[in-house]
Amino acid sequence: MNTCIKTMVISLLLILSMPMAKLSAQVSVWDGTWEPWTHGTGTEADPFLIENAQQLAYLAYRVNNGLDASGGHVSNHDLHYKLMVDVNLNGSNSFQWDPIGYWNSNANYHCFGGQFDGNNHTILGLFINSSAQRVGFFGYVNGATIESLGVNGGSITTTGQYAGGIIGVADETCVITNCYNTGNVSSSYSSGGIVGNADTANITNCYNTGNVSSSLSGGIVGYAVTANITNCYNTGNVSSSLSGG
Repeated sequence: MNTCIKTMVISLLLILSMPMAKLSAQVSVWDGTWEPWTHGTGTEADPFLIENAQQLAYLAYRVNNGLDASGGHVSNHDLHYKLMVDVNLNGSNSFQWDPIGYWNSNANYHCFGGQFDGNNHTILGLFINSSAQRVGFFGYVNGATIESLGVNGGSITTTGQYAGGIIGVADETCVITNCYNTGNVSSSYSSGGIVGNADTANITNCYNTGNVSSSLSGGIVGYAVTANITNCYNTGNVSSSLSGG
């Protein structure tokens, strides 16, 4: 191969490699802090853009402190959020994720009620080991939509009730679409690979490969009053004294 042809081949290979580099997802590693998002107004056409791990933690901070709940317990159903990067939560026993939404009592709780688009990004390093009820990446949601989000690996464990890879408890009618979980999930009662416990859940195109255990477990949903499950599957081990979905 002469020098001219060799140069052309090398140049072509460099050009062809450029799109692949652009397709590589950026990963933001959480350091335990939060910072406000700087782009978006929260509408469907102009969602809040979550551009790093600290801005994801800011969503948990706002929901868990009722800042978008207008004096109530559920954050604004009309607010939209879009994840722009993969996030490594860098979890361990000494560095745990605070789920988005929590429940301590019927008078002390806050739920996520908005529309969350994971934008086909992944949450890595999710680690929870607690005694709380309603734990998961989202701990407690109400009338929310969660889509296009993956939780890859990690561990969610509580000695309390209700744990899910994506959502611990989903109240009212919630929509979960194009989501997956590969981490292990465990609670004392009602664990699910995707949702631990649901009022009414419409779950489509989701899967779980993590191991799920509790007294009532399901590969997709631990327990639901009504669950419309379409085109979903589970390959994880399910350990339960009863059978969920």
